[in-house]
Amino acid sequence: MQWDEAVDVVAVGSGLAGLSAALAASHNGLTALVLEKGARVGGSTTYSYGGVWIGNNALARAEGYDDSREDTIAYLKCLGAGYEIDDNLLGFADGAPAALDFFRACGIPFQLAHGIPDHYYPAAPGSKREGRMLEVPLISGYELGEWRDQIDVSPIVPMGVTFEEAIQWGGHGNYRNWDQALLAERRRHDLRGFGAGLAAHFLKALLARDVPVRLNTPAERLITEQGTVVGVETRQDDHARRIQARRGVVIATSGYESNLDLVRRYEGFLEWGSVYPKTLTGDGLVMGAEIGAAVHVIPMNMGMFLGYHVPSERPGEGPTYCTAANKELSYPHTLVVNQNGQRFADESYFQAMLSAVRHFDVWRHRHANLPCYLIFDQSYANKYSFASLAAGSAIPAWVDRADTLHGLATALAIDPERLAATVARFNGFARSGDDADFQRGRAPWSNFYAGDLTHQPNANLVPVMN
Repeated sequence: MQWDEAVDVVAVGSGLAGLSAALAASHNGLTALVLEKGARVGGSTTYSYGGVWIGNNALARAEGYDDSREDTIAYLKCLGAGYEIDDNLLGFADGAPAALDFFRACGIPFQLAHGIPDHYYPAAPGSKREGRMLEVPLISGYELGEWRDQIDVSPIVPMGVTFEEAIQWGGHGNYRNWDQALLAERRRHDLRGFGAGLAAHFLKALLARDVPVRLNTPAERLITEQGTVVGVETRQDDHARRIQARRGVVIATSGYESNLDLVRRYEGFLEWGSVYPKTLTGDGLVMGAEIGAAVHVIPMNMGMFLGYHVPSERPGEGPTYCTAANKELSYPHTLVVNQNGQRFADESYFQAMLSAVRHFDVWRHRHANLPCYLIFDQSYANKYSFASLAAGSAIPAWVDRADTLHGLATALAIDPERLAATVARFNGFARSGDDADFQRGRAPWSNFYAGDLTHQPNANLVPVMN
């Protein structure tokens, strides 16, 4: 086999998994190389909120939080619901705290995100009120030098703020009342938080170690010898190159949200949208399967997010997808109904919504809750963001609207009487602050992560069209 170059470790993908693998290799004296299919570093990490969940971690212990390996495992087993692979679960429970200590020693300044409960607290065994969510402090893009404009930044995730600050300022739902002057000052200094900040910290550490990151370089296949992966074939400037990986190839290509064939195959949905970069097409799964690797499908994963398509204002350009999972669906003055005009899950809890939209009606032979519709009123439009626009912005013309529920139901082909009954019932719950049907806003995670904490007694529940 003739090689064009050789390193110890090749990381395919430049999200957190690829960057951290390359950093670990370099820290241990190995040569490493990061290959990125797209034109910018970061992958899906920069489009996320960048929270890292680690149970029984040293930072929490140092601050006196009560946690243990046993509680961590109990919580993870509850999440696995019987589908977990024990070796993987125990590997994460034991390996994640060690990995945190390792990367902190590498210079990544992780810190606790105070105020964030476990997703399933307090219902799940082993769950904790806080102490397991980690984040990084803000970092300026200017610290990356010439790489500043070569690392991705999500257009829909707010910059210049941390998880902890968002909670102190009233939650994501209270964005309109955040300190806009402070945020503007932070934007001037190009301060990045959440997923963009997380990726920037790791990239900065790699650049300090002169680890090369190669953009616009897709990995096309794994190269094997006698059943062992020994390298990877890439394409750069329309030329194939063979890179030897003496110690291994790390497949860190993230998900497959932009590959409709794989979405249909593994998720069971005929169509879906993605807020992540178009480069997430399941390349790692494909390359692994090509050399005989098995694919383990978790039947009830929570990796997809409800949202909507936003038409482009540029001629010839296709629509973009905007997630509503922890934004519109979670904020006050909204509810979600199916084609029958009925609610079907806790809108403020994307896990519940995703489970419910998977429900298949065997008699009608279709998903019972798809399509579904976000219903909101002018109070919502005045206070909150829609389609990532500033709070109070005019609702785009492509959004169906009416002066009455009857008119809106007619526009959406929903039974008007049933929609009116649904909204009336919902509003009754909202006035009392307790959703007896789906418990919207009862989960502390929904309140703090995706609610408007200025609304009491329920940060996620306020009447619609009242």
